[in-house]
Amino acid sequence: MLQTLQNILLDYPIIAPIIFIIVRILPIVIPPIPGLLIDVIGIAVFGWFYGFILAEIAVVTASMISFYIGRKFREPLLGKFISIKKIHEWEDELSEKEKFWALISLRFISSPFFDIINYVAGLTKIKASTYLFATIIVTAPLGFIIYYFGGIVLNTPLILISGIVLLIPIIIWYKKSKGVSPDAL
Repeated sequence: MLQTLQNILLDYPIIAPIIFIIVRILPIVIPPIPGLLIDVIGIAVFGWFYGFILAEIAVVTASMISFYIGRKFREPLLGKFISIKKIHEWEDELSEKEKFWALISLRFISSPFFDIINYVAGLTKIKASTYLFATIIVTAPLGFIIYYFGGIVLNTPLILISGIVLLIPIIIWYKKSKGVSPDAL
């Protein structure tokens, strides 16, 4: 499937960004689908910078879609997966400023798995604009790191990466065998 997606993006360059954004939205709105594999295709097809921009548009859009789904369908939908009562208790204990920073903390901690956070945030009284801002604060730096370093890895010959990965344990073993303390490594 991933190869098919890559081929479609390469065969239709005019609409490729739109297709990529739509496909990148799906793993966030439908939580069990892994999005990182789609990011690899984004880097390969668009390069790290343009791929990052497109992915960030998709991630923020998908986060807001999930947020509004949570807000619209509320307890009947999400009550099957989470404790609504605990969320409301937690929300009542925090000021607006504390909610914002708690949301940022939750997003950082759960970033690889933040799909459900989008839906849960829709249950709270947090403003959509605040949620949007918090989402960008968290996803932009993480996306930048994934795309920037992913671009380096994809553009580095496999033999070089393999050599570095193999060389590190050999250096550690050599230093240990010479009696160098682990702290000096």
